[in-house]
Amino acid sequence: MKTIYLIAVFLTVTLRCYSQTDPATDTTIFNHEYEVAPQFRGGLNKFKRMFLANQKHLSKYQNEEYYTPAQIYFMIEKDGKVHDIHLSLYGIETSTDIQERALSAFKKIKGWKPARIYNKTVRSNHIIEAEVLVPYKVEEDIFLPPETYPQPKIGYSEFYKYIKKNRNKTDGVSGWVFVNFIVNRDGSVSELKVKDCVNQEASNEAVRLIKEGGLWQPGIQGGRPVRVMMTMPVSFD
Repeated sequence: MKTIYLIAVFLTVTLRCYSQTDPATDTTIFNHEYEVAPQFRGGLNKFKRMFLANQKHLSKYQNEEYYTPAQIYFMIEKDGKVHDIHLSLYGIETSTDIQERALSAFKKIKGWKPARIYNKTVRSNHIIEAEVLVPYKVEEDIFLPPETYPQPKIGYSEFYKYIKKNRNKTDGVSGWVFVNFIVNRDGSVSELKVKDCVNQEASNEAVRLIKEGGLWQPGIQGGRPVRVMMTMPVSFD
């Protein structure tokens, strides 16, 4: 009887071990499911200081620039190497020059520690906020940047929930699709365009979700609503 019990315990443990994918050998890219998030050695503030310093070093505009917040999306491999870097500035359609300089400044920085699951390193997508240097630019009727940025009337948190709930599946697509669009004075969106289209089905779906996502609170400049260019990522996993 004791022997039968021990065999049953052994089989249970074995089945449990084989039922879990070993993240150390898995090629899965995790978004938020990791137990320990990726970290920068010395802390995120140290990274931000290095990022700004690198941008200034690469700048050709000298004092004709201002700081603006941006979201940076990238993938961290198990060995800490970084690639698939994308830049999204709030309310600004970035030029190739700005993109290339920011990406070069980012790539010069080493020191990312990968995410971990079951105490094993895993591949993961990551998002951080940092400041980007942008040259002053005036475009007729579109403010870059406005005093107050647009946001969905339901708020960003609910808007992302809406995207997740209403997003149609796209076979074989994983990652982000970045959509440029204008938020008009009345809160409607127009001129939707995908940046760097990788998959047409995912691009069409990202545009549909933003177009059908309802009205936005418009940007404000000088106490009045203004048109603002926006860039928003839509995640597919």
